[in-house]
Amino acid sequence: MLVFNYSPTPLSWEFEDFYQRSAREGMVHSAMMCGEHFDMADDFDNDCAADAVTWSCGGHETYQLGSNKTVSIAPAGVFTIAAGERYAYDASRDAPFRSNMIIFPQWMARDAAAPSEFCSRAPTSSRLVTRLCQPGETAMSLMNAIAIKCALGSEDATWYTEQTALLYGLLSGEQRDDGTDAILTAKPATRRELARRIERAGQLILETYRNPNLSVEDMARTACLSRFHFIRTFKAVKGVTPMRFLGAVRMETGMRLLRQSRLTVAEIAGAVGYTDRAAFVRAFTRRYGVAPSAFKARDL
Repeated sequence: MLVFNYSPTPLSWEFEDFYQRSAREGMVHSAMMCGEHFDMADDFDNDCAADAVTWSCGGHETYQLGSNKTVSIAPAGVFTIAAGERYAYDASRDAPFRSNMIIFPQWMARDAAAPSEFCSRAPTSSRLVTRLCQPGETAMSLMNAIAIKCALGSEDATWYTEQTALLYGLLSGEQRDDGTDAILTAKPATRRELARRIERAGQLILETYRNPNLSVEDMARTACLSRFHFIRTFKAVKGVTPMRFLGAVRMETGMRLLRQSRLTVAEIAGAVGYTDRAAFVRAFTRRYGVAPSAFKARDL
């Protein structure tokens, strides 16, 4: 297991060769960041690329993909990067924050896509795709556990191997379960298109939940659906209405900031899209059964 601090210095050919042929555990990066910026690599080598997942705690990161698409990552979401995707990186220039990245070894992605003895053909979507998403509670807990162990300097290779394999399965499984089957329409192509539009609206929420004026109309416009059809389809895919999804994102992010940052309750309220501290306190208490100040004091 290699625990490293990310740097713009290219990997040596010796390490690339090792990683490409025989890496077992993957790489984990978890470090305090502030203002870091890395440009797009000119000599990007697809043969040495690997799937990865990255997220931040309290800060703001921007990734510029080779396709000229820009993705902003805040504490509400995580960004999975498929092997072969070129990207540049720009970290927040505000207060330092912890940035986390797990790079999965290539064998793990290959095994996930390969047929098993119980399957006559490889599943078509078992590899990670480049996508901003909100992981489930189990996946997020596992990601944080891996990052914390890395930050503490552990080099327990067997543990990392097992946990990153479990995480890869969780993330790829969540991506396969995109809600397509929940959409009530006869045509599979139509279901896939509606699921894609709802996914686009979900990404808008994850990127802009800090905006207190974010509305259902904004989400429906992003999904290119009428408000009525958007709300109904979003509920079918996600299991909750758009505003409940937005509220959950804000509350879960607020809880994470209470645990992992030194921000005040008022500052956290503003950071997750509340203009009124009291409204945030009421919503948080209603969801978790404890006031934010008491939660923060208990968690210290």
